[in-house]
Amino acid sequence: MILKNDLVRLFGLAVVFFALFPTTTVLAQDEHPRHPKEGKSTEKQEDEKTVMPTPTPAPEKKDELKMDMPADKSSHDGHKMDMPMDEKPSPTPTPSNTPSPFPLPPPGDDFPEPIHDNMNYGKVLIELFEYRTAPNGGNSLTWDSTGWYGGDYNRFWFRSEGEIEQSQKARGDVELQALYGRLIRPFYDLQLGLRFDHKWNGGERASRFQAVIGIDGIVPYEYEVEPLLFVSQDGDVSFRFTGTKDVLINQRTIFEGRFETNIAAQSVKKFGIGSGLNDIEFGFRVRREIRREFAPYVGVSYKRQFGKTADLARLDGERVDRFSIVAGIRMWF
Repeated sequence: MILKNDLVRLFGLAVVFFALFPTTTVLAQDEHPRHPKEGKSTEKQEDEKTVMPTPTPAPEKKDELKMDMPADKSSHDGHKMDMPMDEKPSPTPTPSNTPSPFPLPPPGDDFPEPIHDNMNYGKVLIELFEYRTAPNGGNSLTWDSTGWYGGDYNRFWFRSEGEIEQSQKARGDVELQALYGRLIRPFYDLQLGLRFDHKWNGGERASRFQAVIGIDGIVPYEYEVEPLLFVSQDGDVSFRFTGTKDVLINQRTIFEGRFETNIAAQSVKKFGIGSGLNDIEFGFRVRREIRREFAPYVGVSYKRQFGKTADLARLDGERVDRFSIVAGIRMWF
């Protein structure tokens, strides 16, 4: 009887032991990393879990540009940084008007102006000063010069040009101009003034005054132009255009082309001028600048008269065309 009761107790203990053993094994396995072979069942279980949506952080306001460093009591005590970016900088201190203990002496009478923007300057340019020799006769000395004095906007201009021929009877002409120039745009001056002409041919002499209006213009590194309109004391109207262009062969050698023409509205016989196109002259010169201010040159020039001016020249025994070899100097100061 006693043995039977003992067997019943042992059987009950065994049932309880085997009932508790699987649970203990599963709990022990959960405390350790899973084996790769168990990945499939684990992934299946994770897929079955409900995925919670990740909350979207609220946008920061632009006006609240403030940096708050997280405070960690264990490692960052006393290191919380608050840097407000919208704080206005402190105003710049205003210098005091207290006089210096060592005042400067007053400027003397010879103290220069702080800005030299109203100075007057001057220049004289002898563009042509040359001797012309022609194979068919009629050698001559020719010059063409100009100059100015003044500031950037207002200047006094003067010009002089002429020709003295070497022939059996003295012959030549001289022209003088005095002008006021006003800058109307960069490199262009409007000019107004008077012109005086004097011409002689043997014992005959003639002179006259003319009003002048024109433009003296420069296109830098390209060409220079000089259109001029003349009205004489007798109401005779004429026009002259002169253009020149420089081409640099090198820094010291320059090739120059020159063109000039004269047109008259009325005939003036005592000056040998007919109405219409009077003449055309063009030439080429090569100069060598020994110094920038001094340059000898050589070249050629051709002049041709037309219309009634050519008829007046033939009546006076002159040639209506002339080809010349020229040599001279160009200088400025």
